[in-house]
Amino acid sequence: MPEGILIDYNDGRPAMAITAGLRAPSFCTSFAGYGTGANQFQVNTPLTSGSTVFVLPTRPVDVQEFADNQTWIVLPIYMTSVTRNGDNGVTVNGTNRGNYQRIPNWAGTVFEILPAATYNEGLLVSNSTDFTAISNQARLMTCAYVGTVTVNGSMALPVSGIPFGKWDNNNVSVGFDG
Repeated sequence: MPEGILIDYNDGRPAMAITAGLRAPSFCTSFAGYGTGANQFQVNTPLTSGSTVFVLPTRPVDVQEFADNQTWIVLPIYMTSVTRNGDNGVTVNGTNRGNYQRIPNWAGTVFEILPAATYNEGLLVSNSTDFTAISNQARLMTCAYVGTVTVNGSMALPVSGIPFGKWDNNNVSVGFDG
């Protein structure tokens, strides 16, 4: 039986358990626009030494159209990996099917999981062998809207931010264009 904090709104959503070993992501920065090199996007943001960094893409594919030797090319350039640049940011790397050297138009958000020793206040959940710490230095994301929506075609998001959702029709895909 896990020890920790159980949050249950009793509204049909799953309960959230904050148990030993959990760490919360801390917001670093958002990025959008054209990259800084061929199939790359340099994101400069201060990072905490020893943290684990990840990128949540909001526009992971850029479809470019251009002429090459009198042939019209439709080329998707997509994110493939993220490289940490010390404590100064990340480089988002990408590729495309034709190995064209193009400047991508991508967007996303950079987060980091802070190491355990970078704070002195916050929420601590502990037992005899492990702990969970959510630092007062972490810039956490929170949920701004929870509800059920019916989409027939398209709809605007009820609030700004990064959408998360689930749907009940296996024959339908859901997209977000930023």
